[in-house]
Amino acid sequence: MPVAVLSDAAAALPPALAEEAGVVQVPFQIALADRTVNEDQLPDGFLATQPPGSIQSAAPPPGAYLSALQAHAGPEGAVVVTVASRYSASAQAAHAAATLLRPTLPVVVVDSGTAAGAQALVVLAAARAARAGADLEAVAVAARRAATQVRLVALVEQLDWLRASGRLPAPVARLGLAAGVLLLFELTPAGPRPLRPLRSRPRALRALARRVLAGRRPDHGLEVVALHAERPKDAEAALDLVASVVPPTTAFLSGFGPVMVAHTGPGVVGLAWRWVPPT
Repeated sequence: MPVAVLSDAAAALPPALAEEAGVVQVPFQIALADRTVNEDQLPDGFLATQPPGSIQSAAPPPGAYLSALQAHAGPEGAVVVTVASRYSASAQAAHAAATLLRPTLPVVVVDSGTAAGAQALVVLAAARAARAGADLEAVAVAARRAATQVRLVALVEQLDWLRASGRLPAPVARLGLAAGVLLLFELTPAGPRPLRPLRSRPRALRALARRVLAGRRPDHGLEVVALHAERPKDAEAALDLVASVVPPTTAFLSGFGPVMVAHTGPGVVGLAWRWVPPT
């Protein structure tokens, strides 16, 4: 492709789908007690065995972006889609690498303003434009447009993880823990926004589906990602609830990456979606 599309691995884009779309993913780093490793080197289920707040993540360093861009950039350059800058220094690192390359290789960095499955949908929008032969600016525009359309809502069962990460006010977390509820939250550029507490997973899954369907527009297509941290059946159930009402044009199941799970804990289930206007 004339324009390459790269993303940090905060986008919950399954490797097979990333390969099919021609997307190169740059891994985050996870700090363990005795060493720092790339997130893809962690054994399956490792984070679920750790106490809340014990795992620290770090954005890909500029050198990782630099190497990826040098190896994979297209003849007309590359677009890099990053997780929201509020949550990570990934965008800053990508900009640093782009600055080093820009005299000879044009690179545009797009802050998705989101993460996980919502970021994956932004990345796929850019990849489709690139595969269609769009130039550098048009690929970046496709990513920026998708970033204004995506949303992500998830349910969290272990609020002590969000509290330990500083991403949920302690009073809210204590109240939820005391009541034994599941908390729905929406991931926004300003931070996680608590929605409504629910007392059962079936009700919470139905609430997730209703959030997606509330924005239904008859002339729009639906792209949706079902996300989970060790709860694939719940994610599939939430996706089925949506698909039974509106068959998506794009749909896939994906795990929340280690970076997200380090902050939210295991047991998270979410839906990310985008209502796509007709072209």
